[in-house]
Amino acid sequence: MSAFKYIFQILLALNYVCTVFSNEKIVIVGAGASGIATATKLLENGFNNIIILEAECRIGGRIHTVSLNGTSVDLGAEWCDGQKGNVVYDKLEELDLLNMLRHEHFPVQFYSSSRSNISYEFSKELTNVFKMVHDGIEESTDSLGDVFQKRYNQQISELYKTKPEKFHIAQQANNYWAHLLLRTSGSSSWHALASKDPDYQNKAGHSPGWKYGYISFLDALMKKYPDTAHQLPIDDKIHLNKEVIKITYTDDSAPVTILCSDKSMYTAKHVVVTSSLGVLKQKVESLFEPKLDENKIKAIKNIGFGSVVKVFVTFNEKWWGNLPGFNFIWTDEDRAASSSKFQRGPRNQKGESWIVDIFYVFAIPDSNILLCYFTGEMVTLLETMDELILKDGLHYTFNLFLGHFYDIPKPLILIRSNWKSNPHFYGTNSFPSLVSTREDRRNLGIPILNFKEELVIQFAGEATSVNHYSSVQGAIESGYRAADKLIKLYKKT
Repeated sequence: MSAFKYIFQILLALNYVCTVFSNEKIVIVGAGASGIATATKLLENGFNNIIILEAECRIGGRIHTVSLNGTSVDLGAEWCDGQKGNVVYDKLEELDLLNMLRHEHFPVQFYSSSRSNISYEFSKELTNVFKMVHDGIEESTDSLGDVFQKRYNQQISELYKTKPEKFHIAQQANNYWAHLLLRTSGSSSWHALASKDPDYQNKAGHSPGWKYGYISFLDALMKKYPDTAHQLPIDDKIHLNKEVIKITYTDDSAPVTILCSDKSMYTAKHVVVTSSLGVLKQKVESLFEPKLDENKIKAIKNIGFGSVVKVFVTFNEKWWGNLPGFNFIWTDEDRAASSSKFQRGPRNQKGESWIVDIFYVFAIPDSNILLCYFTGEMVTLLETMDELILKDGLHYTFNLFLGHFYDIPKPLILIRSNWKSNPHFYGTNSFPSLVSTREDRRNLGIPILNFKEELVIQFAGEATSVNHYSSVQGAIESGYRAADKLIKLYKKT
């Protein structure tokens, strides 16, 4: 065989591989962080026959940046969680885009509903006690709430046994710590949380915020930022308002069929499902045909999935000055009296007003905007509560805690998240429940193969991450993992 013919056959073979790449259709369900990560990595590696089906009218999933009075605020994910071992931070550094982040200061000072003075020094001391207790918790069959309260109460009893006033404040701070831990987990109760997950890896370093909102990171992934001239050809591959209601697959090499709520249908050689765990929990029995295997169904049911409500309010002036925000400690007396003092809106199981769930207020830098978090049992009610009642309750609570320091005007514009009541999410993030095991997340992430051991359906998203769940980092890593499996598969072809 001549050298020319040999080279020609090699070129034909290479062309065949490229043809395979372009003809084998890949459908990605969800245009959130994991779906976009999957698509961008595939596009960068020569896969072009990709479709992304997104149920919402926008991309981003649980990343949702909106403009409020000209300021970008995040209704969903908001922090770049640490600077070491974080794929999000590493990607920005690789692209020389760390200028998209901003250093943010978090409130340290505690305020009491009784208006008794809590010094800045004691506020820092309380925070250090919390960190010491929380960091020292080991894996246990008891809930995080049970373990934390026991250790915390022992610690403050020893520290403040001769300081009854400090002990009383530290004791009442228990409710604050509960809300703080629920804010990061999304659980409705810290008694539903596993005490510790040894597989979870904390990201080291400060967690900065975003100058232009978290959506700017997805723009960077799609190479739309900083120069749209180099953007990936992804826009025409994203189909919005496409809620997937059925995924049908077989054990042979037949294509997977994806049916949407608008009756549109798609077929694909490979499918990557990035739907939230909340959606999988609600639809696991109807979404897949045939049904998923027992281990995967068990994982979906066992892993916790919760929600947090974020409420942004604007004011006609920045009455808090340069403070980064406030931490509120409710006294037992004020909690008990809350429903009679502020009678509008829902009450919790103890009969207390919803306002007792106002615990952490963060000042959005360079704006007249405050952010309040709500966690716990009344999340769904707070998402749908009358806006005027919500504004008045915030105003009443701010005055209760801070009215002796500030002349506080009424809030003007209010926007809030609705993740729990949105049927395309049913919540914000996964968490380790009392019944979930280390194997559950691994089982959730295991692909479905046909009898030829060919890759048919993959699962991605933060809930499938063993080490970095409940974070955008975990979602991105899972998307890259799904893309890598496909890239590796066709490199063998």
